[in-house]
Amino acid sequence: MRSYSKFVIKTTLRNKFNFIPVILLIGVTLFLLIMNTSAIKKQGYKASIQQNIAETNSLINVYTKNINEAKTSKDREIPYRAREQAKQVRSDNQLSLELATQQKWRSSLKVQLQIINATDIQTIKHHPSSVSPDYISSVYATRTLYKRLIKLNLRPDVVGMETQGFPFTLRMVDVLFPVAVVLVMVTLLTSVFTQTFIDHIDLDDMWPLSRSKLIFTKIGFSVVFAFAIYLVCLVLGFVGASMINGSSSLDYPIVMVSNSSTDIISVRTLLLQSLPLQLLCIIFMTMCVYLITYLIRNRLAAMFMNVLIFCGASLSVLKIEPISHMVHLLPFSYFNTINVLTKQAAHDTGNQQLTFATGIWVLIFWIAVIGVLIAVVNWVHSRRLQHRTVS
Repeated sequence: MRSYSKFVIKTTLRNKFNFIPVILLIGVTLFLLIMNTSAIKKQGYKASIQQNIAETNSLINVYTKNINEAKTSKDREIPYRAREQAKQVRSDNQLSLELATQQKWRSSLKVQLQIINATDIQTIKHHPSSVSPDYISSVYATRTLYKRLIKLNLRPDVVGMETQGFPFTLRMVDVLFPVAVVLVMVTLLTSVFTQTFIDHIDLDDMWPLSRSKLIFTKIGFSVVFAFAIYLVCLVLGFVGASMINGSSSLDYPIVMVSNSSTDIISVRTLLLQSLPLQLLCIIFMTMCVYLITYLIRNRLAAMFMNVLIFCGASLSVLKIEPISHMVHLLPFSYFNTINVLTKQAAHDTGNQQLTFATGIWVLIFWIAVIGVLIAVVNWVHSRRLQHRTVS
């Protein structure tokens, strides 16, 4: 058994083709970090305050023009009050920017929270029909996020373009796994499983060992190998982001999708839930790739089929409306791990059964189903070998 394990490891590491997808995944990870770091200069916390100041200056100019063009004192009253309020907002934003430049995040965020309460919240309360539901949701989500950041005294990151260590790691789990990681893993696993096939002949049949043990060893090694590569990419991304932008904290808050947008979950909780869920996804994917590769027995054909199934399914399963009522039963739904854990998937599909607990049980069920299919195929293959030996 040990000799076969060494054989699988050696043949995998000797094949230079296997390192290409790994290098590509590391490259994509670093590219994501570079893009987020570049974008944050124009769309980050301080950049958004500067933009607000510029927009407020434009409003002040408009109000000043309206005051100058007014013919009566009554006509000047409304634009005058609006201009004074805008001046106060500008002054608060300038103070908040100065505090942020000094890295006094708690004080800066408190000023921003005051601005939100004095402007956006008042608009929602007094003129609810003039604003969209998305705007209302965004305002309450931002206010909730700022309150938690004030409590933790953490620097705010831009949602979706995080650059600090722990928040960026979460973004890697969110962005890379459903597409880049799945593509790389499928390519790598197909290569590992087809390297013992020569002219549709399986070299594993020549080993004087139980075929069930050989399959278990090969699949087990592939799962460990694939998950280890994924973890290495996450660690590299975390180290790179921490060196450039700081690590932030595992307690960094993430706003969950809900009707009130007031639910908060920490990066720590999301990572602790996402990694076991994604490990099950990798086990399921590995077993499926093995089964498909064994049945096709051709590297290019098997790779094409595996990429088509896994990449296509993970990208589209939550977007197909006719099956939205049953997506919680499909294993591919949980490849979009962070969307499931933040309830974004449940919100988008209207299926509230898309949860962490459901995902664990669904993936275990499908792993068992694929395990049974592999056992059946193995039994049929063993019977054929016995008949060939007898004849």
